[in-house]
Amino acid sequence: MPATDGAERRLLVVGDSDSYVKWGAALASTLPGEWTTRLVVIASPVQPSERQLEHALDGTRFAPGDARIRPLDGR
Repeated sequence: MPATDGAERRLLVVGDSDSYVKWGAALASTLPGEWTTRLVVIASPVQPSERQLEHALDGTRFAPGDARIRPLDGR
């Protein structure tokens, strides 16, 4: 349902492991198309590999190239 108050609807998905990335991407994919969504993966020892990321995002609105890998310190 589009926003009736004129406000833009946005969601930032943040995950550090393949399971959290998969859950967040699946949840974001249930939102209407008017929503702007972004996906950030926190660089960490449990960060998903490229292959895990592909599998986690399969069937969602995201492609592996949509994921931005960021260290927790913000650099």
